[in-house]
Amino acid sequence: MASITVRDISKGFSGQPILRNVSLDIRDGEFLSLVGPSGCGKSTLLRIIAGLEDQDGGAIEIGGRSVDAERPGRRDVAMVFQSYALYPHLSVYDNMAAPLRQRSLTQLQRGFGLARLLPEARRKEAEFRREIEATAAMLGITALLQRKPAQLSGGQRQRVALGHAIVRHPKAFLMDEPLSNLDAKLRDTVRAEISALQRRLGATFLYVTHDQAEAMTMSDRIAVIMEGRVLQIGTPSEVYHDPADLRVARFIGSPRINVLPGEVDSTGRPTLLGHAVDFKVPSSAGSRVQVAFRPHDALICSADDARLTGTIQHMENLGSDILMHLALPGADEPIIVRESYETAARRRLGDKVGLKLDPQKLLVFDEAGSARLGQDAPVKTKAAS
Repeated sequence: MASITVRDISKGFSGQPILRNVSLDIRDGEFLSLVGPSGCGKSTLLRIIAGLEDQDGGAIEIGGRSVDAERPGRRDVAMVFQSYALYPHLSVYDNMAAPLRQRSLTQLQRGFGLARLLPEARRKEAEFRREIEATAAMLGITALLQRKPAQLSGGQRQRVALGHAIVRHPKAFLMDEPLSNLDAKLRDTVRAEISALQRRLGATFLYVTHDQAEAMTMSDRIAVIMEGRVLQIGTPSEVYHDPADLRVARFIGSPRINVLPGEVDSTGRPTLLGHAVDFKVPSSAGSRVQVAFRPHDALICSADDARLTGTIQHMENLGSDILMHLALPGADEPIIVRESYETAARRRLGDKVGLKLDPQKLLVFDEAGSARLGQDAPVKTKAAS
């Protein structure tokens, strides 16, 4: 296996920039996900690393070796596509054998069935069979080896596509939204299988997805890409709990993060809908800010016990939890609070309630949302609640 180094990669199509000086370091044996909305450039970056696209600027190294001048086949990476990319006329066995034959057999040995006649080709075919059968057993597809792709379910085809990549023993696996064609239940199953496979192989995985749940549950680290730029790289916990940019905070996490407009008062404290919180931020008085908090970091209480009050507008039943949507005067969109089923059972649509917030869980960003503002020690006043 090998590390992958991406340095200042830029790419544009028809004069429109797609990637803007993107840099990444993917460690040997790491599972790193590129996550972002559709059209942000993540698949283009993956294709550049694989050698399927040429960059306009920057450099790529795989295993410490520059591959900018190397064709895809010599980069020794395996690509797993959204569409599976299987040969429809070949059996599962022959689909998995195809990259081995292409790499190890001459054109003469591959043609006209001569592999069955030539001793060296027969020896190599026996090696291929051992490799394919071992990989098929690991993926649980041994019983499918003689079937054609059309006879397989989506999950089975995805396992075959993984097997097609694994038998090559590449330096790294590049995966371009491999689960997007599967239904929700099967996605959960295959997601767990891919994570377990990566740990078993100890392989370097670079995984592209627009599904933040996939990125959060599968990855050692996440790189959030938007508008052709990497906004933040970190562990799932770091990106979720300590977002560097409001766009990252909005994209990562379900249900969405809550955002309220605020303003810095004369003492340096941000306000929420006119109520100051008990810490200061390094911003001048009168500066507008945006204050964010996760749905599980808020508490609904009696309207008499809080300064922030609102009305229950909608209730989403998730089974064990209920998402309460509150309309607050002055807020641009409903505030979402997660409550237990037992607590929420007492609530009714239209109820007026209070909203309590933990100041330590508040995230403060500048007006544009592009910079996180640090928080000083709490001041000796009552917190906004």
